[in-house]
Order: sequence, then structure tokens, then C-alpha cells
Amino acid sequence: DTVRAEFVLKERVKMFRHAMIFGNVGVGKTVVVDRVLSALPESKSAMVINMSAQTSSNSLQDTIEGKLEKRTKGVFAPTGGKKLVAFIDDFNMPAKS
Repeated sequence: DTVRAEFVLKERVKMFRHAMIFGNVGVGKTVVVDRVLSALPESKSAMVINMSAQTSSNSLQDTIEGKLEKRTKGVFAPTGGKKLVAFIDDFNMPAKS
């Protein structure tokens, strides 16, 4: 399953498409994504964001904006004119209480 997930993820990244990898704890999701991100070409850069129960929308926005450069008012982009691949680890949608 890991080989298949890695292949599909690589192809989606090549085509500039979104992807979500999900599964049980300990099946290697983060390892697959780390391998794909480490093999990115020079024309793409990677951003890894680790989420937790304490992550707020403001802290997420600050993290994202901190890793980008500001071009004009309200316009942010990766440095060097590269394309950005963002990886959000432990993205969790808790059930409503």
C-alpha cells in the first residue's frame, strides 16, 4: 500500500493536484509524504505544517505567511518563483460535541 500511495502522490504533485492521504495510526502516511517531498525538483519547494489540538486559525495563518514572501498588499508567494507544495500533518476534524 505504501508504494501505491507514494506513486499516486508523486503523480498528483506533478500535475499540481491536491491529495489527501488517510489511514490508521502507524501505517506510514508521514513517511510516504516525506519521501515525496524530499524528491521534489528544484522548481518546487515544500512547506510542512504540523497541526495539533492547540493550533488556531491565527497561528496557522502566521505559520503559512512566515514561510512565504510578501509581493504586494495581501499577495504572498514562495521564494525564488518556485511552486509550493504544502504538507499539513495530523489534519484532524473532531466530531461536534
